[in-house]
Amino acid sequence: MHVVVFDVKNFDGIQFAAPKPDCWEGATYLEEESHGLLFIGDTQDTDLGLSIVWGSCGSGGLNGSIHVATIRYQTMGTAPPCCEYPILKAKGDLHPEIPGPIIVMCDPLRLAGVTVSAVINPGPQCPCASPTPVETTTWSGIKAMYTD
Repeated sequence: MHVVVFDVKNFDGIQFAAPKPDCWEGATYLEEESHGLLFIGDTQDTDLGLSIVWGSCGSGGLNGSIHVATIRYQTMGTAPPCCEYPILKAKGDLHPEIPGPIIVMCDPLRLAGVTVSAVINPGPQCPCASPTPVETTTWSGIKAMYTD
């Protein structure tokens, strides 16, 4: 699973938890890889979570889409349709006034909260984006998309 921050401008840090949801039976957490200058904790710890700092507020902060972490699981089966995978606020983040995971914003320096979820095994019945339909094609058709 990839954790990516989309459409947030001028930020330098994040703190969140992303433990395996109970609905994802047959999945076992293996490891994670965090992307940043400094990181502590891990996504499976709901008390402290994972904290990442990039150290770029002095240069205006990060912009656009940023790949924050990769969480790896081994699965023995599938999750039920529409298994929600929430990205949670770390319980011990020392900011009870902020309702969701914390992002450190630059210029002006402040904390902001965001709440998001992913969906495992999405389908048309889920309250999320519809899956991309599969289209049949040939190798020549695929090759033609990438060559002149």
